[in-house]
Amino acid sequence: MDKYVVSDATIYVCENCGEEYLDDKEYSRIFAKVQEVESKLRIPELQEVLAKVRFLVL
Repeated sequence: MDKYVVSDATIYVCENCGEEYLDDKEYSRIFAKVQEVESKLRIPELQEVLAKVRFLVL
């Protein structure tokens, strides 16, 4: 449950070795979005809803 799926990231590929990587700007954007999501997870009402959803999923 402590993982995120990022579907709209710009990923670059090294022409020499094929390694995939993010540039600093993209990494910062994703990091800020994760921080925003995690800050909302601390809201008691949302925690209660998520607990019920987890219970139903399990």
